[in-house]
Amino acid sequence: MPGSRRAAAAAAIVVALAASASAQAAAPKLSGHPRTPVLTLGDRVELELTARNAGKGKTGKATIRFLLSADARESKKDLVLPGKAKVPALPEGRSKTIGFRSKLPKAAKPGGYSVLACAGKSRCRSLAGTIGVGPRVERVNATLVPEGPSAARGMITPAGGRIDAQAADGTRYALIVPPGAVGSDVEVVMTPLGGAQNLPFEGLGAGVKLEPAGLDLDQPAKLLIQRDGLTISDGTAAFGSSDGRDLFLTPWTGVGPGESLGPGTIALPVGHFSGWGVVSLTEIQLGAQYARSAFQASDRITQEIREAIRQSVDGSFADGEIPVDRLRDEIVKPLLEAAARDPIWLDDAIDAYLTLDRQVALLVGERAIDDPAVEKLLAKALKRYSKALRDRCNSADFAALGQAMVHARQAEFLIPYLGFGPAAQALAEARDLLADCLRFELRMQSREDFQFEYTFGSTVAAVVPLAGEALDGAGPIGYIDASYVDGADCSSSVPSTQGSTMVVDGGADLLRLAPSLPGKPAETKPRVSFSVDPGTPQELVRVQCPDEPPQEVETAFWVTLWAGCTHRGPADAGFVRTIDGFEPTVTAGILATRTYRGTYECPDDLAPVRVDETWEFAHTPDVG
Repeated sequence: MPGSRRAAAAAAIVVALAASASAQAAAPKLSGHPRTPVLTLGDRVELELTARNAGKGKTGKATIRFLLSADARESKKDLVLPGKAKVPALPEGRSKTIGFRSKLPKAAKPGGYSVLACAGKSRCRSLAGTIGVGPRVERVNATLVPEGPSAARGMITPAGGRIDAQAADGTRYALIVPPGAVGSDVEVVMTPLGGAQNLPFEGLGAGVKLEPAGLDLDQPAKLLIQRDGLTISDGTAAFGSSDGRDLFLTPWTGVGPGESLGPGTIALPVGHFSGWGVVSLTEIQLGAQYARSAFQASDRITQEIREAIRQSVDGSFADGEIPVDRLRDEIVKPLLEAAARDPIWLDDAIDAYLTLDRQVALLVGERAIDDPAVEKLLAKALKRYSKALRDRCNSADFAALGQAMVHARQAEFLIPYLGFGPAAQALAEARDLLADCLRFELRMQSREDFQFEYTFGSTVAAVVPLAGEALDGAGPIGYIDASYVDGADCSSSVPSTQGSTMVVDGGADLLRLAPSLPGKPAETKPRVSFSVDPGTPQELVRVQCPDEPPQEVETAFWVTLWAGCTHRGPADAGFVRTIDGFEPTVTAGILATRTYRGTYECPDDLAPVRVDETWEFAHTPDVG
């Protein structure tokens, strides 16, 4: 028995020592960030957590709990996220990345939060980035009823433009688009609304549908509305939407000199093409709408500014306080932090940044964001974006290039705000990189076969470089290789300086080469089109032929490659070539290839000519 007791005691000691060793095992080092930087009440929190063994020996298993902290310091005021994450034991130098999802606690209120990760009894660690929490989203989806016969059409260009329309009830509308709002010409349709269904308000006062739906403007336009009896009052509010979906309220703006459509003209800012107008609300309905957070981050900023202020009829700032710091910390800052990790957030981050600054500038004439820490985040996000663009440029990732075009146009409007700080320098580097990336060439190879007293023909290769956002290129085709072939054992060539064929107009819209982006209109089928004028294709041909006794004789003479025989179509001058279907080929850099084949009429002394003409659209970036 004594021996049994001693054995039991020894076993207990071993168990205790093992338990003690387990308890003393080092905790893993924790890092991570939110996967979704901006949430609304009722959403799920999504986190990415990395546990790393940065010490000696093996870490113990760990159970991680998460807190939402308003000041990034653990306290009793923190909110506990339901659920826990399990981290396995990690060998020395190893790490483990896991995802975590949880509901926002019911006690959560709108505001900015840091995420604390806590392993056992170890000190909690603040993860990178913050989460901005907004009011609950209850999406308002109305059905807008346009008056088709009242539609007005017009063209807006990078220089701006104006379109006027009048509804059946006499309501007059004018859309004034400032310079820089669009990057290329856009045909706009403005259709007055005859009504709206499923509005949670008293009713539609006036409004229009703007197309192409989803077009984002780089500078806000202005919609003017005028009708006898229609005025700004406590019971009216301006609204924006996505064709009636996700409706949100927006502040009024001022009617500028010379803009008035008549007595009582009112105006509202327009940031994208969709449904815009005026609705009537009771105080209860107005409060209910403010309790619904707008779906898009920039629309949420707009509505919360509208909620925080009261305005006079001319749109000037009258009373109230704009919650600049709160909107910056809850929306702009979390989005910029996310964009510094992943460029996919850059579009939303810049849009929110500009929306807050522009709305405040419209109301009080001052900058909203004058925070070195925020601009440092913007610089970091732009540098991250440049790195991603460089990585993707050489692979001709049109989705990335198209997105870069959108970012570039948005970022252009940051220049007046940034001065000469690190954000401005990062923006300049990104712009230069994009310019070096957006380099393209049209390449042509042609073979024409003639029949005279014997068969002969010519072969030509040429290149036209294109550059710029719209890829508009025009100029002579510089022959890089050409030869004249006949039935004799002769060799021949055409000097490059003798090329006379011209590309007189052409190019492509790069955005049409990319898939649609969230909030952007559906794009048409990708296409490059260009017009070619063959000019007078007389080429100086140098011919070397054998002789008897064997010797070489070089002869220079003019040979006419008849325009009507080789190139010209039904028109007297020029022909149009298009390349569709942009799928990368097996040849690096070649984005699309199209071959034109046919037999063309020739002068009486020549038989019809057979032409095989291949055009290629190639991406030729210079980003290192």
